[in-house]
Amino acid sequence: AGGSQTICQTGTAVVSGAASSNGTILWTENGAGSITAGATTLTPTYTAAAGDAGNTVTLTMTVSNSPCADATATYSVIVKATPTASAGGSQTICQTGTATVSGASSANGTILWTHNGAGSITAGATTLTPTYTAAAGDGGNTVILTMTVSNSPCADAIATYSLVVKASPTAS
Repeated sequence: AGGSQTICQTGTAVVSGAASSNGTILWTENGAGSITAGATTLTPTYTAAAGDAGNTVTLTMTVSNSPCADATATYSVIVKATPTASAGGSQTICQTGTATVSGASSANGTILWTHNGAGSITAGATTLTPTYTAAAGDGGNTVILTMTVSNSPCADAIATYSLVVKASPTAS
């Protein structure tokens, strides 16, 4: 059977490239999920379960033709965990100030922060605590910082953090 495939813990894997002759096929697996279709064909479908996250599931094809000894081959399914993201909250700063995110959390992936403001993320764009430095164009606006947590092939997890940017006062 050889080969491998990477899926998300919410996904399925269909074996490809398997071959057999002179016997009957039966696939078994050692994961938390199950073979949901084709257990007696060359192309079974494995449906992952949450308990598979972060593990490699081995699918074993056994070809039998009694009284001959069984032949076996394996296929690996690498199961990635679904990413999570939480950023909630907000801060109020002056257009000449900076803000460091607090209270964000994530799991099962890599972090990347982006924003829709005129300023910039000046530190920590790949951490839970990025620092945003406001610019004059941010005054009077709410800047949204977006945390994206990725663990391909799983769908990204997204969370946002709001920065209310007050315009600098003037007097003459």
